[in-house]
Amino acid sequence: MEEVRFLILTIAIELPIALILLRKDDWRRVALVVFGSNMVSHPIVWQMIFFQHINWFLAETGVIAFESLVYGLIFKGRRNLAIFTGISVNIVTAAIGYIFF
Repeated sequence: MEEVRFLILTIAIELPIALILLRKDDWRRVALVVFGSNMVSHPIVWQMIFFQHINWFLAETGVIAFESLVYGLIFKGRRNLAIFTGISVNIVTAAIGYIFF
């Protein structure tokens, strides 16, 4: 159940940041990208870190790359900003996770 709690916390942190950075785009699409990319990456990373004991930094780097790619593919018209947003939101949540957990 702890995995679900951290997934919700991750989305709660990333969504406002993504909405601020991509403010001119449709908020529903931003929310869908945040929710969808985390629904894919979070369980995989949780499995890698806690059950397969993969290096945390390596796993988070993979998440940043994957989610930034997703942002860039969804927001093609603003690809650079979208990729920057994907990197930014994941660096923030990774840093918070590293510091507090």
